[in-house]
Amino acid sequence: MFYTYILANRPKGTLYIGHTDELRARLDQHIAEQVKGLTPKHRACKQLMWFESHDSREGAYQRLEQMKGENRSWVIKRLRLLNPKWVDLADDISDAQLADPARAFPSDGAIIDKVKAPKIADT
Repeated sequence: MFYTYILANRPKGTLYIGHTDELRARLDQHIAEQVKGLTPKHRACKQLMWFESHDSREGAYQRLEQMKGENRSWVIKRLRLLNPKWVDLADDISDAQLADPARAFPSDGAIIDKVKAPKIADT
């Protein structure tokens, strides 16, 4: 399994978008500041705000490139929908969450569609 993920240093702060095949190990590397080549502002990003799974490394990389190609407001808008309280997801990450089919790309589509769907009044 491969993952695309977003880290932040604080709510609505600096964002880092990455991809990996071992999400927990990669998060540990970010926390220990062992990820080579990161700028000082990105080294501060240690809170997991969002992640999704992919069947291939290429799929995870393509999603990373797509997200990096979007403007910051697009990414923030999705984070507000997908993690409105800006909770660090790494605190309780489990094998079940890593393998959850709801996390499979495109993981944000269903949630965003729900938010956009018109509300039906109870009669």
